[in-house]
Amino acid sequence: MKFNVQNKTLISVSFKKNEKEMDIIIPDGVEKIAPYAFNLCENAKAFVIPTSVKEIGYMAFAGTGAKRVEFLGVPEHIEIGSFVLNQELEEIIIPENEKYAFIDGCFMDKQTMTVFSATVNAQIPEGTKAITRGTFACLMMKRDILVPDSMENVDKLAFGPMFGKRVLVKKGSPAMKALQQAEVDYTEME
Repeated sequence: MKFNVQNKTLISVSFKKNEKEMDIIIPDGVEKIAPYAFNLCENAKAFVIPTSVKEIGYMAFAGTGAKRVEFLGVPEHIEIGSFVLNQELEEIIIPENEKYAFIDGCFMDKQTMTVFSATVNAQIPEGTKAITRGTFACLMMKRDILVPDSMENVDKLAFGPMFGKRVLVKKGSPAMKALQQAEVDYTEME
């Protein structure tokens, strides 16, 4: 495996023809992971992101084969969409901090209560206010998703296309209005 790093920015990675699944440990000293750097990297079994990383770009880890992502530190900025389309992802490990958390299979911004990535086992945490583009897109969900009453804003592409299960919402709840505004197909619950 070879990392393409320019000016402390990881641009891309390339693999030898016969390399199989592996843990990818991003080199210490990398400060930024560029958009699409690991996009569709099916060789990845896991990623370890060093404390030196301050920024992660759009779709940097989208559509990989990774089951786990481990942050050794807390980046200053993680772009929405950076971890979407990951059918195999099971967990994101991040040190306790004020900005980001992995809760109930959802990677989220704790300050805005916005979910921006999810696993196939995700349940949206109570108190969540927004879901960004692509969060549940193209995932073969293993269970129905209950949208909490706290939901205020849902991107039109947050759930679509999503396979396998339903989006559930309490009848008459504020979350139902957010789903209607986003034109998301949902099932009402009493």
